[in-house]
Amino acid sequence: MFGDNLSVISDTTIAATRGAGCKMNDKFKMNLLIALPAAVIAMIAYYAVGAGGKLNGTYEYELIKIVPYLVVLVTALAGMNVVLVLLLGTAVCGVIGFATGSLTLVTFSKAVTDGIGGMLSIIIVTIILRGLTGIAKEYGGIDWLVEKMGSCIHSRRGAEYGMCLLTGLIDMSMGNNTIAILVSAPLAMRFAKEHNIAPKGAASLLDISACVFQSFIPHGGQIMLGITLTGLSPFALIGASYYPALLAAATIITIQFDLLKTKEEKEGISLYRGAEAPVAE
Repeated sequence: MFGDNLSVISDTTIAATRGAGCKMNDKFKMNLLIALPAAVIAMIAYYAVGAGGKLNGTYEYELIKIVPYLVVLVTALAGMNVVLVLLLGTAVCGVIGFATGSLTLVTFSKAVTDGIGGMLSIIIVTIILRGLTGIAKEYGGIDWLVEKMGSCIHSRRGAEYGMCLLTGLIDMSMGNNTIAILVSAPLAMRFAKEHNIAPKGAASLLDISACVFQSFIPHGGQIMLGITLTGLSPFALIGASYYPALLAAATIITIQFDLLKTKEEKEGISLYRGAEAPVAE
């Protein structure tokens, strides 16, 4: 969950940054400041309560095969277009695979095909949901929901909590954090514009809240994968999920004490000039 939330090119990152209208590296830096303290405390906690264990196997590795990951990470942080980042990473992986003899043209083509096929279902669902969201917006459903939620939100802090709760509830109902971000982003950004919340801050909250709620639902993909790998019950895994709980606590502290405000936010400068929603006083 730490890697999923902080990935610079994951599906959740792309959904959050596109929905909020910010750069991926800006969202990464904002997320890191919230998530890193939680991760450090989680590692200390796991070390303190963990039992001794032994790994069996050789676990061989080659440093040159790490290069594609480094290329993707560096180029993504540098702000390169996500499609170019992925294509470059794939190309570098192919070149190294051919050079080391670990890939052939057939196995490389199969790996690319399997990668695309693995995203097919979520792509179809995403297209359908974006279409339904567009219909709801066209016929006033989005405006109605924003008005109803907005009547309970009277401050920037309330807007940030509202964005997190909205994303989390959608995640709980759909069981997929990427789809939850896609559906909630148009609504959340209305609150962000009204209360002058920076796009990178909004994207960070969307991604973090989806990550946190996804970690505590038995029907979430991550928990089900954990069940498959360990044979444990979902509630046993949820009870040991220290990092998501600490991430939630770090987010609440950040919101409650108005931490990580941008310079423009502190000075009251509008971040959404010409936007539909007015900036709150």
